[in-house]
Amino acid sequence: MDILGGVRNIRGELNIPPGKKVQALIHVEDAHQESLIQNEAEWIQRLGKILPDWEIGPKVERPKTAAAAVSGNVQVFVPLDGLIDADEEIRRLEKQINDIGKSVATLEKKLTNPRFIERAPEEVVQKDRNRIEKERSRAEKLQENLSKLMELKS
Repeated sequence: MDILGGVRNIRGELNIPPGKKVQALIHVEDAHQESLIQNEAEWIQRLGKILPDWEIGPKVERPKTAAAAVSGNVQVFVPLDGLIDADEEIRRLEKQINDIGKSVATLEKKLTNPRFIERAPEEVVQKDRNRIEKERSRAEKLQENLSKLMELKS
């Protein structure tokens, strides 16, 4: 039951400031899980910067505009109303994806130049190839976050 990890992932993916307290709704399958979480509530809330008026139980459902994290059969929902400006976050993610695309295109152009490949040390060529892979991976994660945000907004 990694509630803290789920909340932290949601914060990171959606650029929610780490110091801002969030509402959390936690769906559990049974009373035993609920009891375990309630016993550690103070620590979970303090470490996760979660507001104390959270809901926990098997009847908790995901609100329409909430981000979700799942760990085993525990689901954590963080309602996004008032936490982020969805339009601004969408613009920010689109700009980052665009900038990464330009960076990758520049690196690919450099790596398709036979003179660069012939003259540059192998370490430099490999470094640029690795950078392309890292940037593509980063763009993929940003695109996933953008898709989630667009889905939540609709």
